[in-house]
Amino acid sequence: MKLLDFTTGDGRRSLWDVAVRRRLHELPPNARNRDLSCGALRPDGSLALTLDVDGRLACFEVETGAPLWELDADPHVKGGQVGGLVFLDDRRALSAHHSGLLAVWPIQREAPTGPLRTLEGAP
Repeated sequence: MKLLDFTTGDGRRSLWDVAVRRRLHELPPNARNRDLSCGALRPDGSLALTLDVDGRLACFEVETGAPLWELDADPHVKGGQVGGLVFLDDRRALSAHHSGLLAVWPIQREAPTGPLRTLEGAP
């Protein structure tokens, strides 16, 4: 089983293989060395996502640790502080924000231009 680990102080990210207790890759720090709020692994284990406190969504290839893309999610989620990030399936991820907004993102090897949809509730 693979696990995504991240630090909250300097933006470092690592991928681990829990079964053999070994770090697979040290991923590049997020672009602005900001605190990371959350991370998620795609169910098929091929991609990893992180979301920082400034709303920057980043995607990495798990096998090589190569960064694929980064996207400023903040304009799409009304500046809401991040509450969580999870893959719904191999093609979509959901981010939750303290503003009461949920965003469904298309996740592929190319950067999305924005969320597939947003759902707004009470903050």
